Amino acid sequence: MSEIPSIQDEEAEIPIPIKMVGFKNIKMPAGRILLNGLEIIIVPRFDVYVDLPIDRRAIHTSRLYHAIMEIIQDYSGKVVRLEEIGRRIAEKLLKDNPYSSKAYVNIDSDVYYRAEPPITKSISYEPFNFYVRVRAANNLEKIDIRQAIGVETYGLTACPCAKEVVRTLYNGVTATHMQRAKAKVFIQFSNNIEIDIVELLNIVNSSFSSPLYSYLKRVDEAKVVVDSLKSTRFVEDTLREIVKKIIERWSHLPDNSRIYAYLESIESIHPQNIAAYIDISVGRARLLLKK
Repeated sequence: MSEIPSIQDEEAEIPIPIKMVGFKNIKMPAGRILLNGLEIIIVPRFDVYVDLPIDRRAIHTSRLYHAIMEIIQDYSGKVVRLEEIGRRIAEKLLKDNPYSSKAYVNIDSDVYYRAEPPITKSISYEPFNFYVRVRAANNLEKIDIRQAIGVETYGLTACPCAKEVVRTLYNGVTATHMQRAKAKVFIQFSNNIEIDIVELLNIVNSSFSSPLYSYLKRVDEAKVVVDSLKSTRFVEDTLREIVKKIIERWSHLPDNSRIYAYLESIESIHPQNIAAYIDISVGRARLLLKK
């Protein structure tokens, strides 16, 4: 029987390097995560890539899928940390593809947490998105890891400007416009740091005028409205509050860590939305907050 050819190992006819090549949107059960005391089964989506030098025609795609499978099987039946899975997959990709010097792993997952509205404490399950980004590079026989974890969730914002204008023009009436807003927040950090995803989610939720609840009785609804009026915030206020709380909570983050925070307000009195974005190093944010 003749030997099966490996066309991928041929020299590329056009000597141009490939920055990233791999699989996108692999779905695979990854075990359980622990959120607010609940064990939740998750089925995240994986994007995995490696770079390709100029002297190779293509990658061995089976090695990429196998790297995910092998690492995931180690966590079968266990409570997992997706960022740990991401790190191990990235290291496995570099080991299995020695021609590559960089590996990229993106993990996205839809997750639900248990919430209780302020008065009746009726239980609801609220969705959010959880993200892991891992970048691994071979550097003199040592693998350097840069990673980020992030959350995307919705909350309620109440406008402070409209509140004050209404109060001034209408004899002390307390009212303003409110709208849902979507926040997406990432913390980028080095390999030896751990960030609790539930704590990050709580920081984002607490930075809105109010969290959102899928299940509200009338007394809960009234309390959410009143609390929001007491905590009116612009889009800009909410983003700055998130960064401030991250710096206060994880004071051990190195200065070269970064915070990326994006917020889009789904406006209730405008036909267009308002959006704002912060991209800042932890060292810079720490310095500004001390002033």
